[in-house]
Amino acid sequence: MAETVDDSLKIEFITSDSELGLPDGGVAEVVSVFDMAPMRDVISEASRAQPLRQLCSSLLYENELCLMFSDTNVGKTLFALDVAEMIASGVSFEPYYCETLPQKVLYLDFEMSSGQLYHRYKERVFSENLIRAVVKPFISSEEVRYSAVANIYQYCMDNDCRVVFIDNITALGTTVDVESATGIILNLKKLTRHGITVVVICHTPKIDVFQPLYRESMGGAKALANLCDSIIGLARTRNGMRYVKPLKTRMVRDAVESDALDYFSITDEPYVRFSHEGRETEMRLLYGKKRQEFFSEIWGDDKTVAIPLRELIGRIVGQDDSDKPDKVHNARSRIDAAVRKGVLRKDEKKNFYLNKV
Repeated sequence: MAETVDDSLKIEFITSDSELGLPDGGVAEVVSVFDMAPMRDVISEASRAQPLRQLCSSLLYENELCLMFSDTNVGKTLFALDVAEMIASGVSFEPYYCETLPQKVLYLDFEMSSGQLYHRYKERVFSENLIRAVVKPFISSEEVRYSAVANIYQYCMDNDCRVVFIDNITALGTTVDVESATGIILNLKKLTRHGITVVVICHTPKIDVFQPLYRESMGGAKALANLCDSIIGLARTRNGMRYVKPLKTRMVRDAVESDALDYFSITDEPYVRFSHEGRETEMRLLYGKKRQEFFSEIWGDDKTVAIPLRELIGRIVGQDDSDKPDKVHNARSRIDAAVRKGVLRKDEKKNFYLNKV
């Protein structure tokens, strides 16, 4: 790999006035750092350029910095490889499609050993356009952190590669929090100015089970969300499947609660992969229709009111026309399950609220 480094990829942070080079009121030499143009000229020039194409339907567009996250063992690497192979091969990954011709994709793999890859994918024939990169032996984490982005840039320029997956960001010597992640994210963002799409896979703090995904679920999310162009979240459904939720995009409107999301099973036939099962709203995927509708009927017309525990038990018992001997116990079990699944929430005084669908 070539050793030359594009100076535009270097980031320096000024931490004190002395670093400005202004001793005794002197004047530092000012370096021009901005390109400036009238906004109407910018729009006019952009109108003549090729429109940005979808790399994974509306989840991912060309020239974006995308963050993909989930809790542990949900399947981030599995999903990311399915998307990377679609872009490399041009073969659609249901329900997603890619608008570009097959192209080189660089996949920085800090997660799987070659033996683990063989065990998982021995029956799969990947496109020759999908290039795996791993850190060389005896390279320190500090060397990786300092040189990784420049190495990525150089490979992409030398090999006409315009899509990069990084699995995962912690291998670049950082974690997903504001202070340690900002520098590397800013450097990766610079790659997009050279026409390179970057997908960064993130580990997150533990996400509450069966709670909706938000940008804040990512950890350090507010700062990182402002720096990236798109965010994709993955989570488990109530019955063990996985769903994919777009949490930010600059190209289309953000998702709302009523939107249907794609959900998947994980199959090992003919190899381990995400298998599309359908589309459903997040609340239905997390809570289930029957449980949500049962408590919605208990609440009646006003879904915002708080119901004390004793009254809630009474309402449930009143709905129970079975001949079960302990209806109160059954009512308490229903309430406990609904709280665990996120259908209900309670306060310190044991007042219960119905979560909005």
